[in-house]
Amino acid sequence: MKSGIKQPLLFSFGQYEWNVMPFGLKNAPSEFQKIMNEIFNDYTKFTIVYIDDVLVFSESIDQHFKHLHIFINIVKQNGLA
Repeated sequence: MKSGIKQPLLFSFGQYEWNVMPFGLKNAPSEFQKIMNEIFNDYTKFTIVYIDDVLVFSESIDQHFKHLHIFINIVKQNGLA
């Protein structure tokens, strides 16, 4: 994922940048939702994403295990775990 504009913290002894999204930024929830939507966009047939909650649903138990395997791989590939 591309990183956007960061909120650096400037001190007399150095500059620091967040590695994760800090709390309190006005647009943080909507930006995070956009990122999650991009990551899971190809899997909307068996996932529903709401901020940091992902629902994985299936019609059978065998299909569900396949969907969970796909979900876990997506999470790992995108550094979400």
